[in-house]
Amino acid sequence: DYALQWETSNGSCINQDTVIITKNIDPIITNISTSCSDDLLTYDLMFNIENTESEVTVNGNTVMSGFQNGDLWIEENIDASAITEFEIINHLGCSYNFTSGPILCECNSTAGTTNGIEQNLCAFDSVDINISNLDFYVDQGDTLAYILHDGDENNIGNVLAISFGAPIAFDSSFDYDTPYYLSLVIANIVNGTIDLDDVCLQFTNGLPVTFTEDISVSINDQLNGCIGDSVEFEISSNIYPVTLSFSSNLGNQISQTFDGTANIVTVEVVSDSEVWNIEQIDNVCANLPMGSVEVIGQSPTTFVMLTDFEICNNPDFGSNIIIEDLFVGDIPNGEWIFDDLILNNNQFEFETLPPGDYMATYSNIGFDDLCEGMSQDITFTVIECNCAAFNNPDLSLCNSSDNINLSSLDEQGLFGTWQVNNINNLASPPEIINDEIDLTLASEGEYEIIFIITDANYPENCDQFDSFLLFIEDSKTSGNQVQIPRYCQGEDIEINLFDTIENEDEGGQWFFEGLLSTEVVNVQTLNVGENIFSYIFDDTSLCAGDSEEVIIQIDPNPEFEIVSYNVLCFGYDDGELSITITDGQEEEYECFINELIQESGKTITNLEPGIYEIKVNRGPCSSEIIIVEITEPPAVTVELGDDKEIEVNEEVVIQAILNIVESDVASITWTDLSGILNISTLELRSIFENDNAISIEIIDENGCVAFDQINIRVKEPEPEIVKIYIPNIFTLNALDSNNKFRLFNTSQVEMIKSFRIFDRWGNMVHELENISPDSEEASWDGYFNDKPAIQGVYVYIIELTYLDASSEIFAGDITLIR
Repeated sequence: DYALQWETSNGSCINQDTVIITKNIDPIITNISTSCSDDLLTYDLMFNIENTESEVTVNGNTVMSGFQNGDLWIEENIDASAITEFEIINHLGCSYNFTSGPILCECNSTAGTTNGIEQNLCAFDSVDINISNLDFYVDQGDTLAYILHDGDENNIGNVLAISFGAPIAFDSSFDYDTPYYLSLVIANIVNGTIDLDDVCLQFTNGLPVTFTEDISVSINDQLNGCIGDSVEFEISSNIYPVTLSFSSNLGNQISQTFDGTANIVTVEVVSDSEVWNIEQIDNVCANLPMGSVEVIGQSPTTFVMLTDFEICNNPDFGSNIIIEDLFVGDIPNGEWIFDDLILNNNQFEFETLPPGDYMATYSNIGFDDLCEGMSQDITFTVIECNCAAFNNPDLSLCNSSDNINLSSLDEQGLFGTWQVNNINNLASPPEIINDEIDLTLASEGEYEIIFIITDANYPENCDQFDSFLLFIEDSKTSGNQVQIPRYCQGEDIEINLFDTIENEDEGGQWFFEGLLSTEVVNVQTLNVGENIFSYIFDDTSLCAGDSEEVIIQIDPNPEFEIVSYNVLCFGYDDGELSITITDGQEEEYECFINELIQESGKTITNLEPGIYEIKVNRGPCSSEIIIVEITEPPAVTVELGDDKEIEVNEEVVIQAILNIVESDVASITWTDLSGILNISTLELRSIFENDNAISIEIIDENGCVAFDQINIRVKEPEPEIVKIYIPNIFTLNALDSNNKFRLFNTSQVEMIKSFRIFDRWGNMVHELENISPDSEEASWDGYFNDKPAIQGVYVYIIELTYLDASSEIFAGDITLIR
């Protein structure tokens, strides 16, 4: 049902009336389906009828009771070749008409197409039946199945297997390497299987399927051998030829092809135990290989013996060698083979032999049953031995020289120790570490270096020590430069050059650009850029000189120019400063205005009128301060005069008075309560029948805006209503009583329906709705987005509802002073 209400009012009285319109609903037909009869000449039509209760009529056949909303209707034995019209009428008498037919009752199933993929399978594989491109259609009563058959791709011969969705596994009745075919068929089910005699049988072309016999390979053996020799094992397979890849637990690999006649694998014995397995069978139908072969190795008996040996023929120095001293490790069973040597009591004797080389051989060949054995030669060099003769000269060195390798002075190769004799009791003698004299910290002066022989085999009747003198001269270092701060051009700072280096020795000289320099310099005397000083020691007869270069960096002070742009309009904050670096140094710098760093870089915008101090820093260096003033023009004003009270239909002339010349005006916009007026001059002439508010907006060529409004009150004979007072100016000064914009004389006002404030661009900055005029919130405090709004003129539009249910809209301007 729909209610149409009508209402009229003359301001005091209201007249109302209501008309009820009832719209009945039509029946709705859903879930339409058909079913063909066995003779394919007629069909049954089924559908559900909604939006009806108890009574329904279909093509004149009426069911008076028992039919529920949404019940199924069946219309039987409809001519399949004809168009049949149906009219459905529900219990409300609303009808719905539709037609049915003709219906095509014939073989509708289609097998579709296949993906054309041939399957070459192993005996342990299953046939993948997913061969359809899924474009088949199975009609009601038909069943889809997959059959594996012989014959050919276009004819079904003997059916070997049938599947209704599961993969087809290999059967022992199948032949290897014989092509069979897989087809998708759609037909009726008879006695639980597909009826291949069905007149509507549909099947796809058969895709070839071929089975290949699977191969099984095994190995199993345990072999023994000598490490380094080879052993053989045999493989067993049901199919030849076959290529096998073997791998062992030691990472060794072999690949070999077998033809069934010589199935032998040869491997080298490399370890005490190595296990071989079949890694890969080069046949797509390979079963997992079985078994393994373990090769157990025995290491040959080996020995390690010295190949050369030097021996004295002087009994004072030892002229006999014990056999055990010639071997590294155990001595295996074996025999010595030699000429011209004397072997007595398990040692060789060389006392009576003249100097020269003598050879002997030790062999264990034939002493090991499994492995072959080995032999090795040794050469004895017989020399004459006498007491050592020393002839080391005295040395003079700088303590910065490389360490002295004392072992190179011992030409006899004797065991002994080196000592330093501090004959002059100097503060820091050199140290001997691992037969090297370390001169690094040695004091300047003369020392005695002594070699004491401690070789147990050295005869006691020979001299047991030797010595020579060593003179050491002290080297000088110029030290290393420390971290030096960068200085700014013109700074009055003195620098002691010795503060710029560390670890230096005294006595050197300072140079600047090749000339002798004092050790104290003033920054004001240095050049902008790098100033290079050198601290130098000259060469001596033993020690090399040294120098250290010190770089003092003097950075130039930044130089820049600045261009200022004044504020365009009174009260704006669009002043701008543009800074240009003029000294060619474009590395990173910082701009400061009134001691505050500016994140915006070279261009600073949104500046209020005022005086600004600008400087530029580059690192620690600062420019001179430049003072710039940004000014603002006087405010653009327009005045329309005082509000006017006139008689009905009295003509009013409103003249706008500007404080700028008219030629500087870019646009003039007059508005009243109805909207924008089509007036482009500074004078407005109009006749008023009702109260109105006339406002003007002036925009000069710089975009500065002035606004004023005059209220026109048309006298009426009605009783005087208390006049709402709306201020035209307020301040943000918290100490001023006029610090909020609000309405006064609101005793006749029931509700402030809306209270909106707009800026000079038309953006709403404050809004209230449905608020009591006595509420403290019924005002604007001059803030926008929690920040003080910009000083200037704003427009208000206020709609009031009075106690007598009448309403009134006020619009005007309000000036905000900060």
